[in-house]
Amino acid sequence: MVVLVVLAKVFASFFLGLLSYWFVGQLIDRNWSSASKGFDTTLEKLVIPKSKFTREVLIWCHEYIRSSDVEIPSLKLNYRPSQRCLGNYNSARNEIVIHIKNIRTVRELCEVILHEYHHSRQKATGLDENYDRMGEKYGYVNNPFEVEARRVAKMNVDQCLRDIFGDLTLHN
Repeated sequence: MVVLVVLAKVFASFFLGLLSYWFVGQLIDRNWSSASKGFDTTLEKLVIPKSKFTREVLIWCHEYIRSSDVEIPSLKLNYRPSQRCLGNYNSARNEIVIHIKNIRTVRELCEVILHEYHHSRQKATGLDENYDRMGEKYGYVNNPFEVEARRVAKMNVDQCLRDIFGDLTLHN
């Protein structure tokens, strides 16, 4: 009897893995590279709307990397090209703006949202008071707030993408 239960669990796990693999193929056009697992595909091949995908990433951020006292920021997609950046966080409005025309891949979009979401968490550690001073001292690239946001985004992007594309019940 125990052997049957173990076999049933193994089969269920295998079946769910296959189902997740199939589901990713439904969300991303079939032309994506198997080496990149579909996450480096262009945004044009994302079958679900960009607004839905970005909302899923923001919800994932809030569920998995937030601090207990952080209010979820609003998210705005700007479809005009920006010459300056991929995204930005407006602390006064608690708003993330994504410059969607500047972003090429699904992975890059996810990483930008993770990066900007982390800035919303940094409000508690002096972002508003110290960001400009640190930028003057270290420059944009070496600003400790930017370095930390890039590190957190890179550290979480793969898990976020796996969780979103493996979740058969995307939020409405």
